[in-house]
Amino acid sequence: DGAINITGTGGAGRDDNYGVLIRGTDPVAATTSVTGQSGDITITGIGGTDGTAKNDRNMGVVIDAGADIRSNGSGSSAGVITITGTAAAGGDDENRGVFVEGDGTTIIATHGLITLEGEGRTAGLEGSVDNHGVEISDQAVIDATGSGIFAQGITINGTGGAGTTSNYGVLIENTDTQITAGDGAINITGVAQESDLGAVANIGVLIQDSALIEADGTGSDAQDVT
Repeated sequence: DGAINITGTGGAGRDDNYGVLIRGTDPVAATTSVTGQSGDITITGIGGTDGTAKNDRNMGVVIDAGADIRSNGSGSSAGVITITGTAAAGGDDENRGVFVEGDGTTIIATHGLITLEGEGRTAGLEGSVDNHGVEISDQAVIDATGSGIFAQGITINGTGGAGTTSNYGVLIENTDTQITAGDGAINITGVAQESDLGAVANIGVLIQDSALIEADGTGSDAQDVT
């Protein structure tokens, strides 16, 4: 199979200027899917902005509302899934790098590595919040299903924006939100920053509200959660 490459940059508006939006079921559209086999899936987005400081929700990559990203390839030739998002610079609130959200939203690979890399950004204004590097929430599922020596697992790296309150490197939250793997490793790394005005509860990695992180492999090829 050939590779799938999706790249986008948000427009120069004030709010809700996403680099890439992959949205699933809604009242008028069928479920949205991006599916590969041996070819890699690469999704890269940069949020847009008009440059004013009070901009909100200018996110790099948004996958929500039941969208499905999937690599079905197996063995040594399995395609990987790489999602990289950078929020627009200079905003105020909710400028996330990568946002994966909603019941039925899935990112699944059999043997290929799933990688999410996100950078939240903000102007660092007083009260700037929720500028997360990577957020996975509201029953979204990321699953590396494979077993055996070719199972590669899941890597999540996030850097939160330099806001004043609750700007997380990686946020994974809510009941039925799941990060799971068979024999592949799960590696989650988050970096929090602070603004020139200081910071309260800017956390590197926050997992809360009954979210599940699980590597359930039991054989000799099973790897760790770190």
